[in-house]
Amino acid sequence: MEGRANEAALRALAEALGVRRADVQLIRSIGRVKFVEVDAAENMIMARLAELAQHSTLTARLDSR
Repeated sequence: MEGRANEAALRALAEALGVRRADVQLIRSIGRVKFVEVDAAENMIMARLAELAQHSTLTARLDSR
């Protein structure tokens, strides 16, 4: 079961970052904590993360305080 869950998480991360699934590798897993490597330009990943954070419900909740 863990292998399928990890694969699903890696697919979701690749989709969210706009990269191919093959560009996302699980490096280490400690329980629910996953360490991944993404084969893409750092500035592209950082820009995508910033974009995702702007649309995050957590960000919206924090901004409303």
